[in-house]
Amino acid sequence: MKRTIIDNKQHAFRETTFSFISVLKVNKMLLSSMVIICIIATGLLGFTFGGISNGDTTTNALEASKTIRLDKDVMEQDLACLEIEKLDSERLNSTLKEKNTKIEEASATITETILGALMSNLESKSVANRSASVTNYVTEAKNMLVLSSKLASFKKTDKYDLIDLSTYESALDSHLAHIPTLKPIPGDFPGYGWRIHPVYRYKQFHAAADQGAAKGTPIRAAGAGYVVQSSYNGSSGNFIVINHGNGFVTTYMHCSVLLARAGQQVKKGDIIAKVGSTGTATCSHLHFAVSYNGSPFNPQKILIQ
Repeated sequence: MKRTIIDNKQHAFRETTFSFISVLKVNKMLLSSMVIICIIATGLLGFTFGGISNGDTTTNALEASKTIRLDKDVMEQDLACLEIEKLDSERLNSTLKEKNTKIEEASATITETILGALMSNLESKSVANRSASVTNYVTEAKNMLVLSSKLASFKKTDKYDLIDLSTYESALDSHLAHIPTLKPIPGDFPGYGWRIHPVYRYKQFHAAADQGAAKGTPIRAAGAGYVVQSSYNGSSGNFIVINHGNGFVTTYMHCSVLLARAGQQVKKGDIIAKVGSTGTATCSHLHFAVSYNGSPFNPQKILIQ
């Protein structure tokens, strides 16, 4: 009986031991399988993620290539636009040059036409040699002054720069320059004609005009011309005589100082002397005489400037 119990215990132990060993074997096989599965899974994951990474790299490369092509296309389009703009600019400049040339030609034609008409009008108002006289010269001077006034008004407009009237202006000045129309000093220049001599008290024909002024007052040439005399004598004092080259001669007496010299060319308005009381004079004044072809006449007829 006792042996039977021992045998039963030994058998149970062997069964238990065998079962434990079997379990260990099974667990070892399962563990090995799990390790293998993990290795395979890791490989698959690596391959998968590696593939994804390579795919991303390939995608990025394709995108970069597309961007480069796009930038190249844009650059080519920009260059094409610049070329078109250049051609358009050249065509525009050519068109503007043509228009400017036509405008200049038209302006030249208009200027020539206007200048021709003005010069013709100027000549029609000028004194002809066959009709030269003091009266006609005075009329011419008045006409020139009217035309000069109109030209001065025209200069103030915005159209003056479009037409070159310098030739006309020079002609106007030239016609007017040698006619002694400018007052040598300010004033009315009375006293021409018969009078009682202020010093010698006899009746005389005074072929000049006298205008009182302070000593040293500047005396201007009544017109452009050639200084014939610049001298002194007991009656006239310091005096100047100017030949204006068209029959007119002017004389300036009793000057305190002579500034222009004999043989000198003077322009209309040039200061030639200063007022004084030299010679036979009772006070400081200018004795001014004008003659035409040797005959004296009243300065008041021609002093219109």
